[in-house]
Amino acid sequence: MPEVQTDHSETAELSKPQLRMVDLNLLTVFDAVMQEQNITRAAHVLGMSQPAVSNAVARLKVMFNDELFVRYGRGIQPTARAFQLFGSVRQALQLVQNELPGSGFEPASSERVFHLCVCSPLDSILTSQ
Repeated sequence: MPEVQTDHSETAELSKPQLRMVDLNLLTVFDAVMQEQNITRAAHVLGMSQPAVSNAVARLKVMFNDELFVRYGRGIQPTARAFQLFGSVRQALQLVQNELPGSGFEPASSERVFHLCVCSPLDSILTSQ
């Protein structure tokens, strides 16, 4: 009888928190709270109530097994773990945003302001046209 190969990586994966069990919407709350460093302002930016954002932050604390934010004056201060997570969460959200329809750069409808700096010889060429 042939020897059966077992893949123990599947067992290891089952012991990790399952991604399907994670509310990925919490990541947008995390991002807003990190940027605003204030629950009320984050709620306003997200179009949510302050209690809903507070509840989401409580769920994030459980999800990441860290306080993430501590009270500081009238706002909150991110913990070291929150700062560690921020870049990855931001990047993940941006990757998803970039894949959504209509999220590409369209120069005709862009309201971005671009500032150009050019050398003196190019200045006369570019401004004469």
